[in-house]
Amino acid sequence: MRKITPSALDADVPAEVRTRSRPDNLATLYGRWWHKFFQRLDWKGGIDSAQKLFEKELPISPDAKAAVKDWNATRRNLFSDVSIARFLASDETLFHAEFPFSWRRNDRSVLEGLIDSIMIDCKADRCLLLDWKTNDVASSEVEIFRARYRPQLAAYWKAVGEITHLEVEAGLFSTALGRLLLYELQEEWNRLEQLPPAKLGEEMRPDALDDFCAR
Repeated sequence: MRKITPSALDADVPAEVRTRSRPDNLATLYGRWWHKFFQRLDWKGGIDSAQKLFEKELPISPDAKAAVKDWNATRRNLFSDVSIARFLASDETLFHAEFPFSWRRNDRSVLEGLIDSIMIDCKADRCLLLDWKTNDVASSEVEIFRARYRPQLAAYWKAVGEITHLEVEAGLFSTALGRLLLYELQEEWNRLEQLPPAKLGEEMRPDALDDFCAR
């Protein structure tokens, strides 16, 4: 049995291994700061609550100047994006941060990972998967950026759909762009499904260490 872990987050790599393998640089620390911010975010509290949380967390940001710039972009769409707003409007929506999953793909492989954020509308039988990306990306690089993470999002999308039987939407929210980038993922999963397990692991973990692409 081969375990494949699509998430590129440090949470999937044991802390002692991460310490040996990759020194913490500013980008890594900055990404962790944002992920902790989103873990603490009260979706039902709205933008005012989010603004207070940001002001509280800003002093411990490893790059306060970049955080302010990204927050100014992010706050414009974080609660008003059409896909997100649809889930916020429902009283039946549940919100989960750092949501683990494990899906037995077949008799030879299992997909496991940790989804940054998931919104589940229990009444409508649908959910929205959000993967927070803090890369410094320009608007001219959006398509390259989307392509880089498409395999990872396809794995999330497929696994959650198979486990829950819900209608699943999945996308990246870029703090630099301040936008949610949604995907159509059936075709991408069809492509991934034809790959050998080792190659599948490599494609689904664009940011991870090579040694931990597939186990």
